[in-house]
Amino acid sequence: MRSFILLFLTSALFAHDLYLRPRAFRLKPGEPAVVEFHNGEAFPKSQAPPVLERLRDAKVQWPGGEAPLSGIRIEGRAAMGGFQAPAAPAFLIAARTVPNYIELPAAKFDDYLAHENLTAIADWRKQAGESGKPGRELYSKYVKAILHTGPASAFVTEPLGQTIEFVPLDDPASLRPGAKLTVQLLYRGAPAANAHVEASSAHGKDVKHRQVGRTDAAGKIDIPLDTAGLWKLHSIHMERRANTAEADWESYWASLTFEVALGDRAEGAFLLATSEDQMDDPANRRAFARARLAFGHPRHIALQFRSYASSDDPLNEAHARQGARRSDPTGFRGLPSFRTLRSARVPRMLVFDLAKPFRMMRGGPAFGDPAARHRL
Repeated sequence: MRSFILLFLTSALFAHDLYLRPRAFRLKPGEPAVVEFHNGEAFPKSQAPPVLERLRDAKVQWPGGEAPLSGIRIEGRAAMGGFQAPAAPAFLIAARTVPNYIELPAAKFDDYLAHENLTAIADWRKQAGESGKPGRELYSKYVKAILHTGPASAFVTEPLGQTIEFVPLDDPASLRPGAKLTVQLLYRGAPAANAHVEASSAHGKDVKHRQVGRTDAAGKIDIPLDTAGLWKLHSIHMERRANTAEADWESYWASLTFEVALGDRAEGAFLLATSEDQMDDPANRRAFARARLAFGHPRHIALQFRSYASSDDPLNEAHARQGARRSDPTGFRGLPSFRTLRSARVPRMLVFDLAKPFRMMRGGPAFGDPAARHRL
């Protein structure tokens, strides 16, 4: 039976990275949300769902508290878990898998080592005369994601205590494209020196994969953040097992996912539209999605139509709600009106004019300060 399983596994190749992809990295305290478990080499898409029976310790963690993910299930090619955002500026989602056995023919195991830049293991096999032997390995995976309900926090720069984990020295929420994020890779709480690190990013349809390099003696490495969007870091630590009865090698996989915003975070976004048809324009929807990313995914969204002179006009509010129900271009249902949002005195408002879809203004609570402009 075991040989049949091994043949099935090797047909799927070897390198299947596991990572977390929250559907939103910025949430309101108490907001229900979903995180996806992605598996494979097609970042940011998932090629196959993880085996749920192997998942352990899938939980949300924040200063002074934690809660398990709920309703973990398979949907399509990914696994899903639900959670409620805690009342903390920043928090982490983490999980691990139990060790799993795999055996690869010698040539495929060597390819796997080369693909993951595990050169020290390949060199050891050559020197020990094991290059022609199959690769007998136990592997486990440790995943972590950084999310926010508020500003950057030192909490995410502290280790969680995973067997292997990336620990950023700064909260990525405080950084913008062009900056460098220094991370430390820890294995059993100690620096993992000379570990190869890969970084992938996805901003819209622009997906990049980078071989960043190797960690220094302190387990640290600088990650150049050359774009906004979703980021994933990946590394593997492999070692020879003292007891080789079950397997010759054991590997520990680490991934960290986070988001980098284009510009300063706004608390709210205000759509200024000429007609409802503008809201149905796919180009405008894409432009507004980019605008929201640029300002850190503001959670307060309002809408106003130009055809009414006063934002306080009840007719304008009624039409705004009608347009919101019709097309909901932001992905949020039931957009409030400009008047409602203004009465909430939300600071740092993003003003997005659909008549000029690549122009926006950032103003104060009264939205009367158009001095700061940003063009995407």
